[in-house]
Amino acid sequence: MHIAFLTEEFIKNPDDLKRSFSGISYGMISELRAQGHEVTVVAAIQPGPRALVTTKALALLGRTVYRGKNLKSIYHPAVLSGLATSASRRVDGGGFDLLFTHSSLIAARLNTDIPVVLWRGAHYAALTTGYRGYQNLPPVAERWAHEQERAAMSHAAMNIFAADAACMSAHDIYDIPAAKLKVIPYGANLHPAPETQAVMHNIGCKRNDGVINFLFFGVDWYRKGGDRVVHALTRLALMGLRVHLDIVGVDGAEVETVPGFTTINHGYLHKSNPEQFKTMNHILKQAHFLIHPARGEAFGVVLCEAFACGIPVLATPVDGLPTIVDDNVNGILIDEPFDPEVVAARLMPIIANMDAYRKLAYGALNKYQRRLNWATAIQEFVATVEPLVTSRTPT
Repeated sequence: MHIAFLTEEFIKNPDDLKRSFSGISYGMISELRAQGHEVTVVAAIQPGPRALVTTKALALLGRTVYRGKNLKSIYHPAVLSGLATSASRRVDGGGFDLLFTHSSLIAARLNTDIPVVLWRGAHYAALTTGYRGYQNLPPVAERWAHEQERAAMSHAAMNIFAADAACMSAHDIYDIPAAKLKVIPYGANLHPAPETQAVMHNIGCKRNDGVINFLFFGVDWYRKGGDRVVHALTRLALMGLRVHLDIVGVDGAEVETVPGFTTINHGYLHKSNPEQFKTMNHILKQAHFLIHPARGEAFGVVLCEAFACGIPVLATPVDGLPTIVDDNVNGILIDEPFDPEVVAARLMPIIANMDAYRKLAYGALNKYQRRLNWATAIQEFVATVEPLVTSRTPT
């Protein structure tokens, strides 16, 4: 297949692609190419001058009439029309079999006879519960958002979601037929991925030598539950356990610790930087648990990366996380509210029994190998979209 990947982002080289959409774009495209498909990146799709004027007018309106609320101009019909026009011009005559994008904004008004496939973590309605940037919008902006979602998914030949929750709610909220919905989880964005034998060796050698190493990974400290992590590990330390927390991705996170609780904030580590990628791999190798008590998480690729390294995950069962974490199989799910006492009660028996810990770690690696890697994801993607291409009537 000759596939066009459509994005609003400015992508000029592979490093840009690795940074795009948390590295998900790179994982998808590199594996599609590895499996023999031609992929053309159609980047920097912009809505044009009319949409720019609209955006500035809406910003002024938001500051005045709507008392500082965000009118989310990206959902305005003028912006959507501009994106669709730009995308159409860029793909016309390209000989593409399939148009593929993460962006419902591009797809909402895209008029083409080429099959369009959306593959993403969540739709607008699924983001409103845990993502503060999508909350408390004025009614007019909410209407625009829902309208563009319904239009994009209705016009798409297939809507693929990384997690079960968003896929089910697309049917329930937007009335998208089940035949146009599919769940294919994302893969881990570690390039190269760790070797299985090395991971298994690390699991077998990992010991509880008096300190349990936890890893928190994420830019949004509050949404991903950074404050909850501190409270939970503080409780473990007060119970006499020595715990260490590595923080990656957050600049300036302030953590007050108690005796027995140490922490290092590594800041943001770029996977495209060899030295920083080496540091990240070292942290992953040392970690006993990834702790991810998110308040909202459409999917959570970092959990897949932890699994690739044989690291169990302690998380909340919100949004897309239950698609990844199977309680007591490859991690621990703690229901809301995320109570440090419950965390301690669940963790202590596992920490005290390394055989129980290793069982979770091997379960994590197994889930990665079976379901949460890009080779498997792209095989399923191709099997899903090829019938759309072969059934298309040539024009």
